[in-house]
Amino acid sequence: LPATAQTLEAGARVVGFRGARVTYLQGAAVKTLQISQIPAMHGFLHQKAFARAYDIAALGVTRADWRALGVAALQGSAMQTARQCFRRLRDFRFLELIDHIEARRAAVEAEALGQGVSRLALQESLDKCEALARAEVLAYQGKYQEAGKAFSRAGEVDMAVQLFVDLRKWEEAKVFAANSSTVDLRELTRRQAKWAEEISDWKAASEMYVNAGEFAKAAAIITERLGEGWEAALAEVAEACPRAETEALTICGRTFAEQGEFDHAKDVFVKLGDWSALMQLYVSQQDWDAAVKLSEEHEGEFDSSMFLPYAVWLALQDRFDDALRAYGKAGRPDLSFKLMEQLTLNAVLEGRFKDAAYYYHLLSEETLRGLAEGGLAARAAAGLPLDDGG
Repeated sequence: LPATAQTLEAGARVVGFRGARVTYLQGAAVKTLQISQIPAMHGFLHQKAFARAYDIAALGVTRADWRALGVAALQGSAMQTARQCFRRLRDFRFLELIDHIEARRAAVEAEALGQGVSRLALQESLDKCEALARAEVLAYQGKYQEAGKAFSRAGEVDMAVQLFVDLRKWEEAKVFAANSSTVDLRELTRRQAKWAEEISDWKAASEMYVNAGEFAKAAAIITERLGEGWEAALAEVAEACPRAETEALTICGRTFAEQGEFDHAKDVFVKLGDWSALMQLYVSQQDWDAAVKLSEEHEGEFDSSMFLPYAVWLALQDRFDDALRAYGKAGRPDLSFKLMEQLTLNAVLEGRFKDAAYYYHLLSEETLRGLAEGGLAARAAAGLPLDDGG
């Protein structure tokens, strides 16, 4: 290296030195001057003479210069020098990285020796180890984009993806994953959703699960929390959800119904084709016109008991004839008979004899029907033919 000059005070005379410290006389006073070794250290560093640079640095440099020397030595595969630098700095993270790099190289050499691979193949494997080491050093320095590109150049895109996953930089991870044949973007999205769930960001988690095709999980996360804006979020899940995803749609529909979001619940049950749930929704709302229309469109698909609350409602609305028919559809002739008896009695007491006669007529028909059905039942129990001609 070329010599460096250090200017002293006028009239100063050097009388000795030790290491990087020069002693000189200034008049009658003895003074000392610390000579910077940083230019010399960086000069040897530029020449990749890491051992010489270390010797110079030992005379006195800053922590930043020790770190620069350690990183450069590590990138230049001067492991001993790098280890000494980071020991001085007590940087255990880099010391662990050095151990990891050396262990990987030793494993490659041992495997090559055991398999008897050619010298050329061994050198290729070692070159890859060096490339990975450089990428890892960049990552440890916080130069993540450069590290990701270095991993990709080394043929290890998966390591670049994992780097950004560990950093929770999901978009960067997806950019590198797009160039990988082994990384499943859906699985990456699931991991992002799980992380969002862990930090209680339910809205982001549900969106990620939808993107990953996990509709039931997306719906469950929203319904468990019911945070602000849950209605719109759950509606988006239901809209994006295919009809085949019955579990997710059932969760959406049930939650909407329980929380009073009847319009959304109706849309979900229609999409799902769950007519029983839709009927229960109409009954709970006492939307009898829609309930009757649905029962006519899907005749035979509902339990007859659903007409019972309809009959009660009709009776309360003074629509007695409709109520009698509804009781009949509900399979409760006893309640129909009881209502007719009450209507007949009221008509007699109020002097509405035409109405009384009409209800007596209905009562007689209902009584005859009951007797006929009872007789048929008795004949069937006795094993006799059901028709009189038998």
